[in-house]
Amino acid sequence: LELGQEDRAKKDLLAAADKGAKRSDVYLLLGHIQQANKEYTEAVAQYGKAIEMAPEDYRAHLRRANYYFRFKQYEEALVDYDRAVELDAPVSTELFVNRGIIHSQLNHMNQALADFNTVIRQHPDSARIYCLRGLLYKDMGKMNKALDDFSQALIIDPNIPEAYYSRGLLHQDLEEYAEAINEFSEAIRLKSDYADALNQRGAVFFLLEDFDKSILDFNEAIRVQPEHAPAYNNRGNLARKAGDYPRAIEDYAKAIECDPYLADAYYNRGFIFALRKDYE
Repeated sequence: LELGQEDRAKKDLLAAADKGAKRSDVYLLLGHIQQANKEYTEAVAQYGKAIEMAPEDYRAHLRRANYYFRFKQYEEALVDYDRAVELDAPVSTELFVNRGIIHSQLNHMNQALADFNTVIRQHPDSARIYCLRGLLYKDMGKMNKALDDFSQALIIDPNIPEAYYSRGLLHQDLEEYAEAINEFSEAIRLKSDYADALNQRGAVFFLLEDFDKSILDFNEAIRVQPEHAPAYNNRGNLARKAGDYPRAIEDYAKAIECDPYLADAYYNRGFIFALRKDYE
């Protein structure tokens, strides 16, 4: 919808809802418009009303699940994704990729693997899915399978920075730091504003106590992605290492502001407060 049409549609749909409309499509469409306008609280409420009116309609479950997924409310998202599948929602890459990511975040490794395998069967030429499954294998400790998937991703697309980044994470886990830096650097060469790769390369430099290179990478990650919470957290660690506690606290606070679910930032800030005996 064009902007003016969208406003008129929203106005009419709100009027219909206020008058007690009994059609679930009213609330489904209203939720869609509100979500597009970043009126997230209102949108999720509309999806809930749509589900109340038509509990067997997979569409509202799927849209509410996508909302929950966006804001890392994984348990709630999983319930809605599962219900959408039960209601025979069409097999879509987004559904199974998102549900697979949720399962991996919740340590449901076998369920995550099943979802990624479903997508690979549907899209065997998707380099991104091989990267995701490779990361899952890495977390499961199956390093050879992880490496195979990252390599397959690069066969499909030799210029996919995510595959180099993922392979860098594997080398980092194996404490093969020179190889990790090379992989992260290649990812950055292909995508200069790749904040995750910049942050992770900075983290490896930190482990090697090359603090000058480390701070450069953290700063650049923040420059290209000002809301990158892990980069603030890592830069806070660097400030703490240097004994600059006020700066460290400032960075941890910014990390929490960017990602209220980043547990490491809370722990790190709390550690400094305890160290300074700042208990109030």
